[in-house]
Amino acid sequence: MQFAVGQHIVHPKYGLGIVNRIETADLLGGKSRCLKIHFPRHNTHLLVPVEKAAELNMRAPLETSEVKEVLRTLKRRARAL
Repeated sequence: MQFAVGQHIVHPKYGLGIVNRIETADLLGGKSRCLKIHFPRHNTHLLVPVEKAAELNMRAPLETSEVKEVLRTLKRRARAL
């Protein structure tokens, strides 16, 4: 997944955040490209190496059409029970 400044992103633990910056940081004796993400709900910032984002299952939020489809599916299953 490609990341851009201003992009909304979902972290499995912290929820919805916004990419504030993409910067190079010294981590474990080497340089890594990192996403600086702000999580408004927790009022916290997190620095995540770009290569670890996929490993953490970080993703873009669902589109409105995708949410509607999920809700339709859940309603259908509830009625079937």
